[in-house]
Amino acid sequence: MTPLPIPSADPLGIPGPVWLMQALSCLTLFLHFLAAHLALGGTLLAVLARGRGDGAGDRLAAWHFRILPVFIAAAVTLAIPPLLFLQVLYGPFFYSASVLTAAPWFSLLFLMGAGYLLAYLLNFQWDSWKARAGWVGGAIVLLFSGVTLILTSLTLLSLHPDRWSALYGDPHLGLKWDGGLPTLLPRYLHLWLAAPAVAGAFFALVGQGWIRKGLREGDWVAQYGAAWFLSVTLVQFGVGTWFLLSHPRDIWMGVMGGDLAATGAFMTAMGAILVSMVLYGVGLFKLRAYGWTWAGWIGLLVTLVSMTAVRLHLRDLDLKPYLEGMWITHDQWGFITIFLALLVAGFGTVGWMLVKVFGKKPTA
Repeated sequence: MTPLPIPSADPLGIPGPVWLMQALSCLTLFLHFLAAHLALGGTLLAVLARGRGDGAGDRLAAWHFRILPVFIAAAVTLAIPPLLFLQVLYGPFFYSASVLTAAPWFSLLFLMGAGYLLAYLLNFQWDSWKARAGWVGGAIVLLFSGVTLILTSLTLLSLHPDRWSALYGDPHLGLKWDGGLPTLLPRYLHLWLAAPAVAGAFFALVGQGWIRKGLREGDWVAQYGAAWFLSVTLVQFGVGTWFLLSHPRDIWMGVMGGDLAATGAFMTAMGAILVSMVLYGVGLFKLRAYGWTWAGWIGLLVTLVSMTAVRLHLRDLDLKPYLEGMWITHDQWGFITIFLALLVAGFGTVGWMLVKVFGKKPTA
């Protein structure tokens, strides 16, 4: 049998315990997902809200588009740490896949740049551009949906070294992506649908905040967001089941009891999302439900962290035959301590910035 073309591991090794690198990878990827979902899903919901709710939808859209560059900047910035941990743990797989699909991978820069530019145009030229906000917002959704599809395909290709040789022998090497990858469609839909679900939950929280500030639009915004969260999450149960069962049986059985950590993360996610749905359901029918909605939002965050952990466990199960002997650690606790200190300081700074940004009253 011809050996698979998997590059050797970095001779410098992993600069810390594998469990710590995986935990930091999960945390930073969760934060990236959160910002990206708010950018993509929030824009979709803002576009669909325009002209509805006796002016409430227009006010929500104006508020979102004026803050959209913050979400995009956060998503881009927060993509760097998980990419670094990906390099440390799975570099030979991810970067091999990125070379084999070089053109689509490189096109991410242009898609992201175009979406960022449109967001800033709406932000700085709102008075003159707001009549076209629907079309511009729709273009941003399409651009970021394309980014999501390319990243999903690239990530999936990195899990299948058995497909690399065929791509390497293709006369159009690097110019196209592998659209025949197993689980691509359910994986993409599961990730994409998370965006409007998370954004809906966030908008419900925003609406509850507006109610506390005495803004009449808060009632409609809170119900609009909660309805989106609940309806899309119900769809996610079906898509998520499809995504999980599209894996080989020995892989998905790891999540259903075969692997203790993966099963624990999965069960935590299921419990947290059910609790969150109940709490948001209260907010859907009880307008003054600020505390209930906040509790539901915390439950959703627990779900996102847990589902991110499940995704990473699935990756380890997919790559298990190739990882043996690849992870060699050379602990560098001094650098790890500095990184953790800066990470905590960064969280504090970002938290302060978010309080300043979201503490302002929305303008029409």
